[in-house]
Amino acid sequence: MDAHTLVLAFEPVTIGLAIAAVGTAVSAIGAAKTAGAEKKATQATIQAENAREQQTELDSQRATRESIREAQAARSMALSNATSEGASFSSALPGAYGQIASRAGQQQVGIGENLGLARTIFAADKRYAQDEQQVSLGKGLFQLGGSVASVGGMAGKITPSISKKIGDWSTSVNYG
Repeated sequence: MDAHTLVLAFEPVTIGLAIAAVGTAVSAIGAAKTAGAEKKATQATIQAENAREQQTELDSQRATRESIREAQAARSMALSNATSEGASFSSALPGAYGQIASRAGQQQVGIGENLGLARTIFAADKRYAQDEQQVSLGKGLFQLGGSVASVGGMAGKITPSISKKIGDWSTSVNYG
């Protein structure tokens, strides 16, 4: 086997390895772009969750103020009714005040419980978005690793063939 034949014997190997290397590079670029897109998507999801959380906080504050206003209006109505009936000094008025305060307190507890649950949900959604980004990154690395392993496997299959061709060539070369 002469030098020209040796070069021709290596050409399919070289082409195969070059194609595999290009495939691995494209996989790496794809994995990097996917990771970047996932990061942006996660940031957008977290930003949306933050906005929804802020909206829930504002709604809770509004509901609290509305509940207080309703209680004040009910107290005023109770006083007005008691005064118009001449019972402003009877035990009915403090009883009405007690019922109004109890109802307002129950509303405040409900608002607080709902807000607490919403905060828990928002925190879980944010963690999920971040974990989803890590899963996507892991998948990209897994695919890249598979591409690299594929190239390694191809090189492992080709190496014995190359060694045999080199061995055959070196035994046929006349050094003298």
